[in-house]
Amino acid sequence: MTFDGTAKKYLVVLLLIVLGVVLLAMWLRSSNPTVPEESDLGAVLQQPAAAYTDLHGNPVSLSTYTGTPLVVNAWATWSPFSKAELAHLITLAEEFKDAVTIVAINRKESTNVARTYMQQYADTGALVVLLDMHDTFYTSIDGFAMPETVFYNSAGEKVTHTRGHMNLKEMRAHVITLLDAEQAE
Repeated sequence: MTFDGTAKKYLVVLLLIVLGVVLLAMWLRSSNPTVPEESDLGAVLQQPAAAYTDLHGNPVSLSTYTGTPLVVNAWATWSPFSKAELAHLITLAEEFKDAVTIVAINRKESTNVARTYMQQYADTGALVVLLDMHDTFYTSIDGFAMPETVFYNSAGEKVTHTRGHMNLKEMRAHVITLLDAEQAE
C-alpha cells in the first residue's frame, strides 16, 4: 500500500492529534488527580431530602449518614469508567461496611435507567445507591470529570476529592487514610 503526499500529510496530522490527546490525558491524570478542597459535607447536607431518592423513588437525605466516614461517588450510565468504579465501590462497601458508608449517586438519569443499569450487578451489598435527578451533588462539588469521588470524615469534613477513574487499590488507600486520620483524632 502506498500513500501519496496528501495522504501522508493527513496521516501525520491525525497521528499528531491522537498523540496530543493521549499526552493531554496523561498530563491531566498525573497533575494531581486528588483535589483538596476546603468545603465540607455541611453544604451538601443542607440540600433538601427530596434532592435524592433511592432506586424505589423514596426520598433520602445524606444527613442520614452523618457521624460516620462517608465516601460519595457521582456516576452515570453513560460514563464508561463508572461501570468499573461501581464494581469497585461494591467491593469497598462490603470490605469496610462496619467502618465507612459508601454512597453512589447517579447523575440526572431516570429511576428506570439507573435501576436497569444496576441489575448487571448481582448484589450491591452494603453500597448505598441514590438518584439525583437535578445533579445537586455533582454541582455542589464543582464536578467536571466523571466519575468523581469525595471522601468525608465522620465530622463531615472533606478529606479527599478525586476527579476521574480510580482503581480498587487507590480507593482502598483513600479509605485507609481516612480511617487512620479518624483514629488519630
